[in-house]
Amino acid sequence: MTKVDKITLGKRLNIVRKERQLSSNELSEKCGVDPVFIRMIESGSRTPSLSVFIKLCNSLRVSPGYLLADCLETDEDEKFAAMYSRMRDLSPKQAEMVTAMIDTMMDKLEQ
Repeated sequence: MTKVDKITLGKRLNIVRKERQLSSNELSEKCGVDPVFIRMIESGSRTPSLSVFIKLCNSLRVSPGYLLADCLETDEDEKFAAMYSRMRDLSPKQAEMVTAMIDTMMDKLEQ
């Protein structure tokens, strides 16, 4: 069984929380846990239970694979899931721009 890298998990959680512009208090309310516990997870001193981990992923709208990326042997589906997770938070204009860039790159690859 693979051991979870608590420090990396905490750093990724902190980054996503800040990207979503949530305080640790706001995230703790969404997950039903104490704000101190969120800060302990982010510092790497505690590991969330599976149920709290699922609540964190759902509250932050991020895939478990993203938070555990350094612990998992990933396949292509996880990479696409991580991209989707990031893209669904884009504004319509940003999504249109990203789609246009992908179309341009795909056209170049087919040449």
